[in-house]
Amino acid sequence: MPDVGVVMPVYKQKPVYLRAALESMLQQRYPHFRLVIVVDGAPFDVLPVIRDTVQADPRVQIVILPENQGVARALNRG
Repeated sequence: MPDVGVVMPVYKQKPVYLRAALESMLQQRYPHFRLVIVVDGAPFDVLPVIRDTVQADPRVQIVILPENQGVARALNRG
Protein backbone atom coordinates (compact mmCIF):
# COMPACT_ATOMS: atom_id res chain seq x y z
CA MET A 1 0.00 0.00 0.00
CA PRO A 2 1.44 3.40 -0.99
CA ASP A 3 2.38 5.77 1.81
CA VAL A 4 2.69 8.86 -0.39
CA GLY A 5 0.38 10.19 -3.08
CA VAL A 6 1.35 12.74 -5.72
CA VAL A 7 -1.09 14.39 -8.12
CA MET A 8 0.44 15.92 -11.26
CA PRO A 9 -1.92 18.04 -13.39
CA VAL A 10 -0.77 18.27 -17.01
CA TYR A 11 -1.98 20.78 -19.57
CA LYS A 12 0.53 22.45 -21.90
CA GLN A 13 4.02 21.39 -20.96
CA LYS A 14 7.03 21.17 -23.19
CA PRO A 15 7.75 17.45 -23.72
CA VAL A 16 11.34 17.74 -22.49
CA TYR A 17 10.23 19.20 -19.13
CA LEU A 18 7.32 16.81 -18.76
CA ARG A 19 9.56 13.80 -19.40
CA ALA A 20 12.14 15.13 -16.90
CA ALA A 21 9.48 15.59 -14.20
CA LEU A 22 8.07 12.12 -14.74
CA GLU A 23 11.48 10.47 -14.77
CA SER A 24 12.44 12.31 -11.59
CA MET A 25 9.33 11.02 -9.85
CA LEU A 26 9.81 7.44 -11.03
CA GLN A 27 13.46 7.37 -9.96
CA GLN A 28 12.82 8.33 -6.35
CA ARG A 29 14.62 6.15 -3.82
CA TYR A 30 11.44 5.72 -1.79
CA PRO A 31 9.32 3.29 -3.86
CA HIS A 32 6.01 3.32 -1.93
CA PHE A 33 4.16 6.10 -3.70
CA ARG A 34 1.21 6.54 -6.02
CA LEU A 35 1.47 9.04 -8.89
CA VAL A 36 -1.81 10.24 -10.36
CA ILE A 37 -1.34 12.16 -13.60
CA VAL A 38 -4.37 14.23 -14.59
CA VAL A 39 -4.25 15.11 -18.29
CA ASP A 40 -6.41 18.25 -18.25
CA GLY A 41 -7.51 18.68 -21.86
CA ALA A 42 -3.89 18.73 -22.99
CA PRO A 43 -2.87 18.85 -26.67
CA PHE A 44 -2.63 15.52 -28.48
CA ASP A 45 1.18 15.33 -28.26
CA VAL A 46 1.26 15.21 -24.44
CA LEU A 47 -0.30 11.79 -23.80
CA PRO A 48 2.26 9.80 -25.86
CA VAL A 49 5.10 11.42 -23.89
CA ILE A 50 3.42 10.37 -20.63
CA ARG A 51 2.69 6.82 -21.74
CA ASP A 52 6.18 6.38 -23.20
CA THR A 53 7.83 7.61 -20.00
CA VAL A 54 5.77 5.77 -17.38
CA GLN A 55 5.16 2.67 -19.54
CA ALA A 56 3.44 0.06 -17.38
CA ASP A 57 4.60 1.25 -13.96
CA PRO A 58 1.95 0.02 -11.51
CA ARG A 59 2.50 3.04 -9.24
CA VAL A 60 1.13 5.39 -11.91
CA GLN A 61 -2.49 6.12 -12.75
CA ILE A 62 -3.48 8.36 -15.65
CA VAL A 63 -6.77 10.28 -15.56
CA ILE A 64 -7.81 11.97 -18.80
CA LEU A 65 -10.15 14.97 -18.82
CA PRO A 66 -11.34 15.72 -22.38
CA GLU A 67 -11.56 19.48 -21.81
CA ASN A 68 -9.34 21.83 -19.82
CA GLN A 69 -10.96 22.47 -16.45
CA GLY A 70 -8.15 24.33 -14.76
CA VAL A 71 -5.53 23.33 -12.25
CA ALA A 72 -7.82 23.39 -9.19
CA ARG A 73 -10.36 21.01 -10.70
CA ALA A 74 -7.62 18.79 -12.09
CA LEU A 75 -6.04 18.50 -8.64
CA ASN A 76 -9.40 17.79 -7.03
CA ARG A 77 -10.11 15.10 -9.62
CA GLY A 78 -6.74 13.50 -8.94
